[in-house]
Amino acid sequence: MPLRVPLKSYYKTLERVGYGYGPKFQLLNEVRVRPSLSACSAKIDMTSTAQSPVPGQRYLLHPAMMDAALQTPALANRSGYFQEIDTLLLPSKMKRISIRMPAENTDVASCTTNTSPVGFSRIQGSVECYDSLSRPFFVVEGLQMDRATSDDNTTLPWLRLTWKPDIGDISSSDPMLSSIKIQSLPAEKKLVNLENLVKELIPLIVENGIEKGKDLAPHLLSYHSWFLDQAELHKDLLAARHKQQNGFATVQDAIMNVVANSGISQTVDASIVSQLAINMSRIFRGEVEALAVWLENDLLYRFYEESIFTTSMNQKLLSVAELLAHKNPNMKILEIGAGTGGATTELLRGFSKAGGKNAYQSFTFTDISAGFFDKAKKKFAQWDRIEFKTLDVEKDIAEQGFTEKYDLVVAANVSFRCRKVPSDTDRSTLGSTRHCRSPICHEEHSIFVARRWIPLGW
Repeated sequence: MPLRVPLKSYYKTLERVGYGYGPKFQLLNEVRVRPSLSACSAKIDMTSTAQSPVPGQRYLLHPAMMDAALQTPALANRSGYFQEIDTLLLPSKMKRISIRMPAENTDVASCTTNTSPVGFSRIQGSVECYDSLSRPFFVVEGLQMDRATSDDNTTLPWLRLTWKPDIGDISSSDPMLSSIKIQSLPAEKKLVNLENLVKELIPLIVENGIEKGKDLAPHLLSYHSWFLDQAELHKDLLAARHKQQNGFATVQDAIMNVVANSGISQTVDASIVSQLAINMSRIFRGEVEALAVWLENDLLYRFYEESIFTTSMNQKLLSVAELLAHKNPNMKILEIGAGTGGATTELLRGFSKAGGKNAYQSFTFTDISAGFFDKAKKKFAQWDRIEFKTLDVEKDIAEQGFTEKYDLVVAANVSFRCRKVPSDTDRSTLGSTRHCRSPICHEEHSIFVARRWIPLGW
């Protein structure tokens, strides 16, 4: 004769061994078992699982209902003697799952479960659920469940528990913020060395040929005036070095000597500053663009990954990306002004660190032109679902083909390059990207990174 299982006691037993089902998951009622068979029948309450958390949408089949059906094999295996359950029993394999929409007004579903033991640590069987019209709507065939053991890292490779803070709940006063807060300045000593290097190079450059301002590019007149003021301000540094040294055959030799004694000669920052200093006369005459100098020997690419300014920020960006992906590994991401991909690298590493490779739904890499795309495609070839598109945030984004919504919008070191930064009221472009109030962004999910610059050659 079938025995009725006291479900309140059953759920207390499950809580004791580690399941801990809350009220919304305790949907079983009228569970009956036959002592001589490894089988059971149950009723599942469907009334609390009809609504989707998304307004206007309905689940095809609520996850809690499916979970309730998979609570029955443990009872069937023990023939109702649930007091003998002493460890977790977890699904490890399902040969086939069939799902269909249950009939309307199915307030209670019927479930039948059959199992058989496989050794001492595994069971196999099937689960079938029927709607109010006695039609099957959830069927699991070839179900295999294993007991969790102390060495489950090797025997249960699908079971992992990783605790991380919820980035959405971290407030400005939360101590956890100190571990991810983006620092605006790098190590003070290196920054001072870099500033001193620039101060010493400017009067040296002026002394060797740009003080008269002949044949200047029109758009650099103001910069040239500032340059002369700085040379006058720091001319004592040049005089002091001349007292110590006998001079050099070329300006380039003199510049390289100053760099060699700067204390940061091995950094990419010093390499960029020295190359800008060597080419400054040509830059002022309009013979070469400063950006072209940055692009020589991949200096610009190295800057965004190795610079005194970027290494600290990139480490923090990686931490933020890891927490974001831990909270939602299925985000649609848009990066604005990705350029050389310096910030992209840390974002992708953070997403991968959180949930394995490609812990995102899609990643759209954008820049105002496609000039960086060839290198970027090679650089990020190991990651999937990356799309490369041009985007000018000073123009209407919808007209550029950006009509879908994104979960995360990232703009690292972008705003300073814009002639016009969109305001809260300017809906013709990106809207207020700083607060992500934009047609392309779901909610307040955005990362903006600004950096401090030493003005030499931009």
